[in-house]
Amino acid sequence: ISTNFIHNLYIDKNKKIWIASYGGGLNLFDRASSKFTHYTERDGLPNNIINGIISDYSGNIWVSTNNGVCKLNLKDGQSSITENSRTYNVQDGLQNKFNENSFFKGNNGWLYFGGSNGLNAFHPDSIKDNLVVPPIVITRFYLFEKPTRMDTLISSKRTLDLSYRQNFFSFEFSALNYLFPDKNRYAYKMEGLNDEWIYSGSRRYATYTNLDHGKYVFRVKACNNDGIWNEEGISVFITITPPIWKTWWFIGLSTLFITALIFAYIRIRTMSLVRQNIVLEEKVNMRTHQLSEKNVELTKTMDNLQSTQTQLIQSEKMASLGQLTAGIAHEIQNPLNFVNNFGELSVELLDELGMEPPIPEDEKKMIVGDLKLNLEKIVFHGKRADSIVKGMLQHSRTSSAEKQPTDVNRLVDEFLNLAFHGMRAKDPSFNCSMNKQLATDIPAITIIPQDVSRVILNIFNNSFYAIDEKAKAIGKGYQPTISIATKRLGDKVEIKIRDNGKGIPNDIRDKIFNPFFTTKPTGQGTGLGLSISYDIIVKGHGGNIEVDSVEGEFSEFTITLPIT
Repeated sequence: ISTNFIHNLYIDKNKKIWIASYGGGLNLFDRASSKFTHYTERDGLPNNIINGIISDYSGNIWVSTNNGVCKLNLKDGQSSITENSRTYNVQDGLQNKFNENSFFKGNNGWLYFGGSNGLNAFHPDSIKDNLVVPPIVITRFYLFEKPTRMDTLISSKRTLDLSYRQNFFSFEFSALNYLFPDKNRYAYKMEGLNDEWIYSGSRRYATYTNLDHGKYVFRVKACNNDGIWNEEGISVFITITPPIWKTWWFIGLSTLFITALIFAYIRIRTMSLVRQNIVLEEKVNMRTHQLSEKNVELTKTMDNLQSTQTQLIQSEKMASLGQLTAGIAHEIQNPLNFVNNFGELSVELLDELGMEPPIPEDEKKMIVGDLKLNLEKIVFHGKRADSIVKGMLQHSRTSSAEKQPTDVNRLVDEFLNLAFHGMRAKDPSFNCSMNKQLATDIPAITIIPQDVSRVILNIFNNSFYAIDEKAKAIGKGYQPTISIATKRLGDKVEIKIRDNGKGIPNDIRDKIFNPFFTTKPTGQGTGLGLSISYDIIVKGHGGNIEVDSVEGEFSEFTITLPIT
C-alpha cells in the first residue's frame, strides 16, 4: 500500500478493493493475487488526496479529490489511468476541493459530493462528452534551444535530416481542440530510442539530447477535454547522419589500411626473427656445451647432497634410538636392582639357617617366611623387567608400513616414562612434575605405532630439554612441569603435550617444522626431528600437528589423528 493514512474503502462488482488515501493516491487490491496497484498524479489522477470512492450503474469508478472529481473506467492489468479517465472541476461547473468521506449515490443513480463550497449533485448519464477527435500539429521545432524554420528542415513528407552534431533538439506540438484546451492531454515517443508512450499531461513539448546517429520516428498523440484520443496522431521520420569516421566506407578503408600495416609489420618482423634465429642457434649450441659440462658437476654435487641428507636422517634416527635405549635401560634398572637386593638378603638368610649351633625352630620359620617373601618380590620384579623387554621386542618387530589398532593412552604413557628415564639416565639430578589427563572414552585408533611413538618421543625429549634448560637458568623457585592430555573429537583423537619451559620465539615458530632447522646449540640436534614428525603425522596418517608458544612461558604441541 502506498501510505498508512486511509480515508475509506470501496468494493466493486468484481470484488476488488479500492482504497482512498491521504497523499498516496488511489490503491487497488486484487484478492486473487494479493497485490496492490497504485495510481497517483503521475498516472493521470488530478490529485493524490482521495476523499471518496463510489461507482455508477455503468460500472465506472468516481473518486473525489482536492482537485475535482475523476471518472475511471480501467481495464484489467492497466497500470496507467491516463487513457481511461476524465476529470471534472471548476471548468465543468463543479468545485475543486471536496471533503473527506462526503459522497453518496441515490437510488435514481444521482451522485452527490460535498465540498468546502457546498454540495455538487449530477447524474452520470446526463454528462455528454466531446466526441470530436482533435487533429494534432507540430507547431515549432527547436535546434540547440533556438527556434528554427520548419519548412527548411522538415519536408512535406514529414522527414527530418540532421547531422551528428545536431543531436540536441525539441518539438512543440498542439491538439486543435478549443473547448477547454487546458484539459487536452498528450503522449509522445521516439521509436528507435524507446517504444513506450510518455504521457506528459498538458505539457506540449518534448526534448532530446545526445542521440546517436541512426533512424528514428517521433510520434505524438493527444486527447480532447473529454479524453477522446487521436490514436493515429502525427509522426516525423528523423535521420541523423553519422560522422565521417563512422561511415561504412571510412571503416572499410581504415580496415584495409590497418591490415596492410599489420602485414608489413609481420613481414619485416619475420625477416628480423629469421636473422636473430641464426644467431641464437649459434649461441644455443655454445651454451648447450657449457651446460653439459655444468650438468656433470651438478650431478656429482646432488649425489653428495643426497648422501649427506641420508647420513643426517640416519643420525636423527640414531639419536632417537639412543634416547629410547637410555630410557629402556633406566626403566629396566629399577626392577633389576630390586632382584639383586632381595637376592643378597635371601643369601644372608640362608647363611643364618646353616649356622652352628642350629637356631631354634621359631627363628627358622621366621627366616623361611622372609625367604618366601623375598622370592615373591624377586619373581614380581623379574616379571616386570620381562614385560618391559617383551614390549620393546614386540614394538621393534612391528612393520613400519603396517597400520594396526593401538591404545593411544598406553602409547603416550609408555613413551612419557621412557623419555623421562632417558633424561634421568643422562642427568640423575633431573626431576619434574608430570600431569596426565588421559580420556577414557578413546577407542583404539588405526596407526603405525612405531612411527607415531617416534613423534611422541621426539616431542617429549624436546619438552624435557626445554624445562631442563630453564631450570638451569632460573634455579630455585621454578617447578618444571609437563602436562599430557588426550581427548576424543568426533572421529578424531587429540593429543596435547605442554611444558612450562623457555618457549619458542615468535619469529622462528613458523620454521620449526622445516628440515635442518633447530634451536639447539651446534652438535646437539640435526633439525630433522620435527620435520620427520610433521611428515609422519600429516602425510603418513592424514592428521595435523600444530604448535602454540609464548617465549619464556610455555610450549604446547597439538597432534590430531583420525580414529580410522
